[in-house]
Amino acid sequence: MTNRIHLALVMVLFVVAGCTTSTSSNREISSYPEARAYADCVISRTRSFSSQAGSPVDIGYAAVASCRPQRNAMERALRADNSPVFVEEFMLRNDRTMLELATEAVARSRQK
Repeated sequence: MTNRIHLALVMVLFVVAGCTTSTSSNREISSYPEARAYADCVISRTRSFSSQAGSPVDIGYAAVASCRPQRNAMERALRADNSPVFVEEFMLRNDRTMLELATEAVARSRQK
């Protein structure tokens, strides 16, 4: 996996987390250890699953889905400090972004 893809996967939570609304806490999402644990899990699983047979979308989905416990922990932590509307919107965007980045990382790793 190239360094650019790795950096993109690491930074996804930080970029998306930069969006704050009046209904969210002032705490950066990147400061939550649960968010970091989720990002680390997706990176690790994407790397380990990328050599498996299947389409990049299927492999990306499997990698992200295998981190469900970490995702749920991040969501619980966010709900403790933020409005339900903010958390729902963030989680929807984050789920989509993580799947797209994992899929792209798998596809790029196969182009080498």
